[in-house]
Amino acid sequence: MADTEFSIEEMSCAWEEFLRLGARGRDWPEWAALFTDDATYVEHCIGRFRGAAGVLAFILEAMKPVAPMTFSLDWAILQPPYVAFDIWNHMPDPGDGQRYSFSNLTLLEYAGDGRWKLEEDFYAPRDSGRAVTRWFKAGGAVDMSPDPGITHISLTEAPTIEDPDGVRAMVAAWQSGAPHYTGDGEIFQHGVGRIPAVDATTIMTPADVVVMDAKRAFLRCGNTGVALTHGGGGRIRFEERASNPTEATDETR
Repeated sequence: MADTEFSIEEMSCAWEEFLRLGARGRDWPEWAALFTDDATYVEHCIGRFRGAAGVLAFILEAMKPVAPMTFSLDWAILQPPYVAFDIWNHMPDPGDGQRYSFSNLTLLEYAGDGRWKLEEDFYAPRDSGRAVTRWFKAGGAVDMSPDPGITHISLTEAPTIEDPDGVRAMVAAWQSGAPHYTGDGEIFQHGVGRIPAVDATTIMTPADVVVMDAKRAFLRCGNTGVALTHGGGGRIRFEERASNPTEATDETR
């Protein structure tokens, strides 16, 4: 557990407001105003943006070609001062009844007084580019109406049992370089797909941020985000990895 002056109650209220204005309301000016003037937004595929003004300029530009995009939250872990979550991005049905969605992992750091000092997104541009390109080819257009009723299909089911000791053991084994997986354990690599855990290589970059609850954990390992779903007995049932293979080098703006 990270040492923090913030209570879970305070941060939960700030997190709810973050979702209300952003993922649910898509009120980008009000959402960007939730960031401090010295905040950093790390978008590994595009660059780094400084302060509420920089975040607003970035999000307005990023949303222009995908204006009807909506969002649905899969899961979130709150461990002050951090929130780690998995969120899905959806384009509306262009008329063929198909789904055009992709997910990303995100890390937030709370600054107090309802504001945030860090957001860092982890995803593979291949996934987002493929989904949006397919959508345009199927007849999607930027002037289409958004459909906030679209929801996601989770990559894995949430554990039914809360086991904080098991999650801590799961994380400790992963960080030691000898993770334990269930017999049917899988790894989902953004941009690649699912592979059996027995066929996966170990991530060598150590985690400098770990956020966990009684069911899952999130680890920041350089420019890679890793989400671990507990499978019981300190073992991993599902591991999700997201990183951009061509890191943006733009200076903070």
